[in-house]
Amino acid sequence: MNKKQLIEGEKIVTQAKINATCSYSSFLKKYPNKITFSTNDWDFFSTVLSSFIAVQFLAPKSDDETFNKVYERVTEDLERLYPTNGNRALVDCENYFEQALGGNFKPDELILASGSWIWRNLTRKELEVSDREVIYSIGVLTSNSFISYWD
Repeated sequence: MNKKQLIEGEKIVTQAKINATCSYSSFLKKYPNKITFSTNDWDFFSTVLSSFIAVQFLAPKSDDETFNKVYERVTEDLERLYPTNGNRALVDCENYFEQALGGNFKPDELILASGSWIWRNLTRKELEVSDREVIYSIGVLTSNSFISYWD
């Protein structure tokens, strides 16, 4: 078991929540006409997504026991932070990424899938070609820091 990874794993959801709060204002400045959702919804989906990404990028860098303990900690923290829907959203996120990327986490595809998952959940509408730039920006804002979380 990797103690350093366990310690860093304890911080994932908190750091994801901080990133969500900060990234909302950046998104608002860049796309003021695209905001049709609440700050709370942005924070929720962004926190879940960023936590998911951090855990996924741990998998190839850790042993099974460490990975499972970090994953368990993330699910517990999401459950505490969002008792009604935290873990349900995490499972939805996992399923979406498995379907969209098949477990292949190349950065550009991951960023686009990240933005797509959040956009789909925030707007409840299908993605349009005209939304591609917005979706990519959302992906960058919410996932970039967590792609390299373990580096």
